[in-house]
Formats: sequence, C-alpha cells, structure tokens
Amino acid sequence: MARILFFLFLAFLVWLAVRMLGGSRKGIDRPQVDAQGSAAPPPGIETVTQCAWCGVHVPHAEAVTLPDGRVYCSEAHRDAARQVVASSDRGRP
Repeated sequence: MARILFFLFLAFLVWLAVRMLGGSRKGIDRPQVDAQGSAAPPPGIETVTQCAWCGVHVPHAEAVTLPDGRVYCSEAHRDAARQVVASSDRGRP
C-alpha cells in the first residue's frame, strides 16, 4: 500500500512540474508571418547580417550596405574589398 501511495505522489509531482513549465509558455506570442510566408522578427529585435569581408555578424542598422546587396561591418572593410577588386582588375589584359 505504501508503494502505491509513493508512486501516486510521484506521478502527482511530475504532473505538477509539467503543468507549471507548460503554463509559463502560454504568454509567448507566435511569430507574425508576412504575405510571403517568412516570419517577421518581433518588434524591438534587430536582424543581423554577415560581413562579406570578415564574416562577423553585425546588426543590420549598423552595417554598411552597397547597392548591389553586399554588406560590410564597417567602411574600412568595404574599402578593403573595393581595393582588392580594383587591384585584381588592373592585372587583367
């Protein structure tokens, strides 16, 4: 009889723990989906982009973006990439 009460008490504790953990997720909103089906970030969360020169991830608002879509973490890396392209173009006949 003591074993049955022990296992009932244990089952109750597991049920209570699952309910408490599951209940804390009720307030979380689902991500909003735009017309194209991609999830938009919630308000207040910035998207990050990767620098085409060094690979570091920076907030999109702080990134230097070129008209062709390439993104750099700073103007120095943008200029360094331009110099490499310019120097490789000089060597062509």
